[in-house]
Amino acid sequence: MAENIREPLMQFRMAINDIISRGFNGKIMIDCPHDEIFVYFAAYFSGLDVKKIIGLGTLPQEIILREALVRKFNVSGDDINVNTLGLNTHNLVAWSRVYIGPSTLLSYIADDSENYDDKIINNFSEQIGNHKIVSNSVIQSKAVMRLLTCVYGENSLICSVTSLKKENDKLSLSLGPKLVNQFGIFRSINLQLADNEQEELTHDAEWSMDIIENIKKGNKNGKKN
Repeated sequence: MAENIREPLMQFRMAINDIISRGFNGKIMIDCPHDEIFVYFAAYFSGLDVKKIIGLGTLPQEIILREALVRKFNVSGDDINVNTLGLNTHNLVAWSRVYIGPSTLLSYIADDSENYDDKIINNFSEQIGNHKIVSNSVIQSKAVMRLLTCVYGENSLICSVTSLKKENDKLSLSLGPKLVNQFGIFRSINLQLADNEQEELTHDAEWSMDIIENIKKGNKNGKKN
């Protein structure tokens, strides 16, 4: 992966250097497979505030799941609360945190008086293409426009986008839900996950950081940067 991504990263670095040399001090939004790697190097190359660099993350999967639940339960989108997490190429759904109105989706499934069963989760997983990048350009456009509306408008949005944390000048990935507004990444939202969900999310972040460190190590050895 590190070798495959070096060439596009070299072009990306040239573009970043160009806009920074022109005095750019705005926000960067990244929409591509493995956006977590490009988000990291956007900050690494530019020195911009990490709050101003946003990857689309799993927002497209979240939109697909929300719309599927709206159709299934015949409710407004405002009644649905979902959390898709992880990488845009390897996402997971925090099913225990999916709410339909005041109740969790799992409570609907567990209620014998309701005409729902656990096949719902499998069906929804297939619809969002679990562990796959969303290739539907309409959904991608919806996700981009939703973020742009928040970043350049007055509304806020809580969603799982790709961002970074910076502590003692060290960058690390942040893959959980965020509050996004005109300031960019305004704050991270603490989401209590099941142990297996947290393990998978941690594994995703570590896997991506391994790729990033390999790219940086290759650059130091004189390879393409």
